[in-house]
Amino acid sequence: MYIAPLGRSIGLGNIGSHFELSPQARDEQHIARQLREGKISAELVTSLDRALDEYGSSVKQVVYWNFEMTYGYGRESVFSHPEEFVKTLKSIFGSGAALVEKRISSEIRSAQGLDGDNSESLVNLLRTARRANSRTDL
Repeated sequence: MYIAPLGRSIGLGNIGSHFELSPQARDEQHIARQLREGKISAELVTSLDRALDEYGSSVKQVVYWNFEMTYGYGRESVFSHPEEFVKTLKSIFGSGAALVEKRISSEIRSAQGLDGDNSESLVNLLRTARRANSRTDL
């Protein structure tokens, strides 16, 4: 008996027919599909990644993993489910989530050239960025 990387047991004779992509590879494929369909822009995802990378790639992976495991959404869904994303940040960082939110807000504002109140909540900013992205894709 072989234990697949995702914890699923499969017979050795069935390895080829039961192959699964790693969560990261599935996420990358899903993001690529979302980008092709014009639902999100590469700049939005990149700005979010860049902000979280400042805390280390492991931290970024933990945030996305928790977001997916808790709510069932990948990182491309942050902009369509901002409340859940902020809840994920708060569950991981506690009172320190406010600093992470500010860093993400700053990066998104910079990347998207958005003006406005710097005290705007991350939830509202993510919605604004998504709306701005939707208008530019039309």
